[in-house]
Formats: sequence, structure tokens, C-alpha cells
Amino acid sequence: MALISMTGFGAATVSEGAVQLDVQIRSVNQRFLDVVWKLPGSYSGFETALQKLVREGVRRGRVEIAVFRKVTSAATPKFQFRNELFAAALTHAREAAAIAGVPEADVLPNVVSTLLERRDILELAVEEVLEQSEQPLLEQGVRQALEEFQRMRALEGQALETELLRLVNSLERLTAEVADFASKEIPEIQRKVQERIAKLLLPAAVDPQRLAQEIAILADRSDITEEITRLGSHLSQLRSVIGAKNVEGVGKKIEFLVQEIGREINTCGSKSQSLAASERVIEMKSELEKIREQVQNVE
Repeated sequence: MALISMTGFGAATVSEGAVQLDVQIRSVNQRFLDVVWKLPGSYSGFETALQKLVREGVRRGRVEIAVFRKVTSAATPKFQFRNELFAAALTHAREAAAIAGVPEADVLPNVVSTLLERRDILELAVEEVLEQSEQPLLEQGVRQALEEFQRMRALEGQALETELLRLVNSLERLTAEVADFASKEIPEIQRKVQERIAKLLLPAAVDPQRLAQEIAILADRSDITEEITRLGSHLSQLRSVIGAKNVEGVGKKIEFLVQEIGREINTCGSKSQSLAASERVIEMKSELEKIREQVQNVE
């Protein structure tokens, strides 16, 4: 497979004993590789090892990897009760009731209920006892998610390759048509110049040698033979790069060729004299823009 898409998704669930890990990987296109981790707090020490796993198979794109840890065994919940803070708040509530002349029995039940809902007084103690023995399980989950992630990117890469080759075919066809129109332009330019001079001047007043020189200069300015040759070469290279296997940096190579192809198309457009050739050049620019958009997703 030649092309790999920069967009993809992969997920995996692994477990060992009471611990279950859910791993999710998603990516979007970006010029360089940027890996963003969302790990349980105590897993941060494993990030360097995990980063190596990702870089083994991913070269470009913004990759987000989230890991969720669950303890599946039933456990007795533990609460943390800050009794000093609760007692102080209750004392203030009694004092306020006394000042307001309200019986404590009417006030304290609601006050106690409200205080127990406050997380700074009564809080569920979440214990994340993360042992070094969980690192292999974590790496296993990341590897499995990466495998699915890579499969999806490869499938999208196949679709990208098909579309890019279709666009290259279209550009080659249009290039041939522009070349055909251009080959007919020089005789037409010569004919039009001679007609205009004949209308403005007497034939005897025209220096044939000077006329031939002017026509040659004008024809040279309109000649796109070199541009057509370079276009053909660039398109051939582009086709080879798209179809090449296991080539590193394919996306960047395609981007460079697209830039060079665009330069030659623009020159052809500025030199072309016929309406038909100009119309084909516009079509070529449109097709090249589609290639440019597709290449943004190629790794």
C-alpha cells in the first residue's frame, strides 16, 4: 500500500484482574507529528515508552490518544469526612439561628443536609493505586488500538490513491489537448498578423524579413513546448510517487510535485493565445486544486 491517510480512528479494550483499560486513538491532518495524550494521572510516567510505540508507525498528523482506567471488582466505597470544617459550619449555623430568633430544630436539619452535599466536607475518596505491573497491559491496549487505527488509515489511503490517480489521468488528458491546440497556434498567429498588416499598410511597404522576425518573436512568446514537456515529466513522477510502495514522506513529495505542476500550468495559461487552450488550462487548475486538497490528508 503506497498511501496512508492522516485521518483515522482505532479503539481497544484490555483487562487483567480487576483492571480494565479502554484506549481510543483518533487523528486529523497536520504538517508535522503531534501526539496528545489523555492518561490517568499516575500513568504519566509511562508516556515516553508509549510515545515510541506511536512513532514506530505514524509520521505526520495530530494524534489524540485517550486511556480510561476502570477497576471492575466490587469495592466498598470510602468517604473522606472533614469533621472540623463540618463542626465549624454547624456552630455558625447555630449562632445565626440564635441571632435570628429561630429555633435550632427548625434550622439544623436543612443545614446538616446541605453541608453533607458539599464536596469540601464529605467526598468520595478515589484511589488510583497504579502499579508498575500495569505498564505491559497499557502498552498492549495501545498496540491493539494502533493496529485498528492503522487499518483504517490504510483503507482511507486506498481511496485517496484511487482519486489521485484519476485526477492525474485527467491532467494528462488535458495536457495533451493543450499541446494539440498550441501546435496549431503558430500558423494561426502568422496568418492573423499578416491580415492585420495587409489592412493597415500596402504590401509593398512591409519588409518581409522584418515581418518574419516579428512573427517569430511573437510565436516564441506563445510557444509552450518546454512547459508541456516539463508537465509531462512532473505528471509521470507524480504517478510513480502515488503508486510507490513503502516510500517515506510520500505526502511531502506529492506536495512538491503539485507546486511544480502548478507553475507550469500557470505559464501555459499566460502564453496560450487560443480560447480553447485557455479553457483547458482553467480545467487543469481546477483538477490540480482537487489534488492539492486530497494531498492534505496524505501522510
